[in-house]
Amino acid sequence: MTSLREFLQSFDTTQIFLALFSSVGAVFLWMKRRYITFHGWRKAREARRLALNELPERVSDFAKLLDSVCKQTERALGVLDSHTKTLDDQNRVLSNISAMIHGEMELDPTPRFICDDDGRNLNVNTAYARLVGCGRDELMGFGYQRFIPSNINPGYIEDFDSAIKQHRSFERPLRILRPDGTEVLTNVRIVPYPENEPPAHYWVGAVTAARRSTDV
Repeated sequence: MTSLREFLQSFDTTQIFLALFSSVGAVFLWMKRRYITFHGWRKAREARRLALNELPERVSDFAKLLDSVCKQTERALGVLDSHTKTLDDQNRVLSNISAMIHGEMELDPTPRFICDDDGRNLNVNTAYARLVGCGRDELMGFGYQRFIPSNINPGYIEDFDSAIKQHRSFERPLRILRPDGTEVLTNVRIVPYPENEPPAHYWVGAVTAARRSTDV
């Protein structure tokens, strides 16, 4: 008995208490971590379950949205096809009108031209080129001016500029000096287009020959 009592007295109760407290604390921390882990796993499991439950509804909503988008796309394509057909029809009509105007101007025996506000020729017909005695390309732009020199046509450019500013038709005699040295006395008339809605987009002119002279 004495030996057992001495053996028990040899233990430090403080150390025993600290050891027990440390063990209990470790167990508590372990259980806390396990609880947190378990709680997180449970929340994730619940979230997955809810997501799976909502999946059919979401798929249905997406299918409806996709169907709506497809219908809207079909309608847009239908409208686009209709507009494309309308534009194609308009282009054909405009092409026909352009061909008719070109044919009328080109086959017209009266010398004709179309110019802009600066007096630059945009188009001339063959009859005009034959009257001057040159190629059509020589009359394009401002090329025609070398065949109507200012010394024999004083004030012509100024009169034309005045008509443009006032948006009115323009008419006056015009002497054309041909490349072969002969001179043609003509009358030129130019009208704005559109005539009643300024400013004009184009100026349409016609040249009629009065007589030809060898006097330069």
